[in-house]
Amino acid sequence: GQLSMLDDPAFNRHVTAATDLLTRISARVAETVEDVKAQEAEYEQVRAELKPYRRLAHLWTARHFGTDVEDHQVQSMGKFLSNGTIVPIPAYKRLLARAEHIASQNMFFHWDLEFPEVFLFSDEKAQSRVNGFNAIVGNPPYGAIESLPRFTDLHKDSFVFFWKQSLDLAGQGAYVSLITPAAWLTGLSFQNLRGLLLDHSELKLVVGLPYDVFPDAYIDTCIAVVRGHCASSDGEILVAQMG
Repeated sequence: GQLSMLDDPAFNRHVTAATDLLTRISARVAETVEDVKAQEAEYEQVRAELKPYRRLAHLWTARHFGTDVEDHQVQSMGKFLSNGTIVPIPAYKRLLARAEHIASQNMFFHWDLEFPEVFLFSDEKAQSRVNGFNAIVGNPPYGAIESLPRFTDLHKDSFVFFWKQSLDLAGQGAYVSLITPAAWLTGLSFQNLRGLLLDHSELKLVVGLPYDVFPDAYIDTCIAVVRGHCASSDGEILVAQMG
């Protein structure tokens, strides 16, 4: 895994502790103020369990923002952060501080560490399946044209990136539904997006919406529902038009 964290026994111990706490939190019915406070305290424990790996993930990601750090330095700092086996040197402390600053400025978000119960499992059977959310629903922004390294083969409208990210975060057979401009259904420049959806999901439903569904945005929009990580079949695709 990234940073070889998944092979680290200390990492597995922290993940197990964190997921056990999250299971306890979700199972508890919060009926009183004391219940809510107990849940908050346990959630803070979850964040504390995974904090060393969040700092390491910040460092790894900061390399894409101009922080010069070698692989062996990342590994050494990973050992120090996870179990204290490496004595930190001033240079490492400076690198970690810089990474924290960059993470704060750019709002780094590591999905697997923020939702370990969804993406990280310690048993082999669980690791054999596609981990992710059971359902994703969104109304992404659109119209912003950007170029992102991860999405070089896709149309550069921001809503396209949300389709790709949603599929990446979806579990096996999960439902993903987004409301977006309808141009991707037929537009020539959206061929790669259509290919992505057809190759990595099963299109279940498309609903065309009225032209003025958003008062301040005069554009044709639609709602699409797909099942993630399911190859498209010859089954029915429900199509509807509202208004």
